[in-house]
Amino acid sequence: MKKKVLIDILLIIAATSSTIYLSYLSAYNVLSLDDYGFVADLGTKSIWKYVADLYMNWQGRFSGFFVSGLLTKFAIYTNFYSIFFIVNLVFGYLSLYIWINYLVPNISAFRKITFSVLFTNIGLMSLLEFSTLYWICCFSYIFCIWAVILLSYLLFANKNNNVYTWTFIVILSIYLSGIAETFTPLVILLYVIVFIWRWYKCRSLKIMLNNKKNLRLMICLIIIFVGFLFMLFAPGNEVRLNGVNHDRIFSFSELIYKEIFASFIFIWRLSSKSAYFIILFPISLYIGYIMKRNGQTILSHYKITWKFYVIIAVCLLAFIMIAIAPCVAVMNWYAPLRSFSYMSFIIVAVFLFVGIIIGNRYNISNKLIDTLIVISLCCLIILSIYCCNLDFARAKQYYNDVNLRNEKLIQLENQGFKGIAIVKPFKIKQELSSYAKLRNAMVKYIKPSAMIEEYYFPYMLYGISEGKTCWKNNAIKQYFSLNYDIIGWENCE
Repeated sequence: MKKKVLIDILLIIAATSSTIYLSYLSAYNVLSLDDYGFVADLGTKSIWKYVADLYMNWQGRFSGFFVSGLLTKFAIYTNFYSIFFIVNLVFGYLSLYIWINYLVPNISAFRKITFSVLFTNIGLMSLLEFSTLYWICCFSYIFCIWAVILLSYLLFANKNNNVYTWTFIVILSIYLSGIAETFTPLVILLYVIVFIWRWYKCRSLKIMLNNKKNLRLMICLIIIFVGFLFMLFAPGNEVRLNGVNHDRIFSFSELIYKEIFASFIFIWRLSSKSAYFIILFPISLYIGYIMKRNGQTILSHYKITWKFYVIIAVCLLAFIMIAIAPCVAVMNWYAPLRSFSYMSFIIVAVFLFVGIIIGNRYNISNKLIDTLIVISLCCLIILSIYCCNLDFARAKQYYNDVNLRNEKLIQLENQGFKGIAIVKPFKIKQELSSYAKLRNAMVKYIKPSAMIEEYYFPYMLYGISEGKTCWKNNAIKQYFSLNYDIIGWENCE
């Protein structure tokens, strides 16, 4: 009983400390890069014209632009830009709670809540590009993860077949159909594999579709596929590609070489987040152990051998290669890491699945399980406190510096300034952020040139460049309605 109480106390401290860290940074977040231009656009356009203009002239991600546009409209009228973070956090907790409640119904509500909070927070803290969480324009890169989790529950676990279930299935399917060219194909691939497997088991499509769950899946696939085509053939896609200097790959042999090389570099980048995945593993062991104690056996009809884990590793590698293949072909390299935010959650899901299997199918002593989860939760608490200690003062200083600079720009405009305002980039010569320290610890012995100096992290830098016609500068100019140009210059006083 004492061990159970200790674990519960550590669970709530770990969940609370990691949530405080993520939430505090959100409270001091400011607009970054593209955010200025998009917010300025939405301040003068309806949501429909905003989406239509982007679809025709920039990118086909209609559903992602629509949802983030709605939230931006709310933020403009309320001046509450933390709404993006709050929505992501709430939907993360909700989607994982629903699945935990379905898979492990016999544990207490307290543990269901704390586990859902922990898994969400670990997934967010392990993002390949952590600033994605606080960059408004990247909201959909994370929200799409919760959409897939919720849609998968409605398709595969929910037994209700009422109008509310169908409504949510249609809405989520439409949203996922136009979210991103790098993400939607993976959703289609996942659901097609499930559909083919069920068709194979039923031996007949007609018999298969008599099952309402299978009918849901087929309709969902049709909606997502049609929406994906609508996104893919948007005129704006070609406009954006033509405006960016990328050498596209046309040789199959070159594509294979680049694909393999990029995949291993990508895995190496993932390894910089290994601390979070290692912390997660004992927690998943504990859940598997609880399920076993409650009489639930995972994959009871299958014999689990070493080959099973090899297959999981091969499938994960194949998934990574498939995920980055379109970007390698079009951009000659994988896309910015923010485009692969979902990958952190895939790794989290794999560690969860493997840990639950091991905890459920193997005879591990109660004492060892309890010891491991206590150590794991203590490590997460220490890591969260460490991150808070490093990043809180920096976040507040960044917030104050950006606001002071914005006030100066507005003051110049009010004074009727004409010409070019020279802005010095932010520099804080002090201890590195927690993200930079963890990443540098992983790469300094492999590739020292990849070490970073993220003094203001986790936020994006202010984004003013040396070219007065640069889109970053123009976005800020548009946002503040400035009648003069701005440039960034390192050596200005």
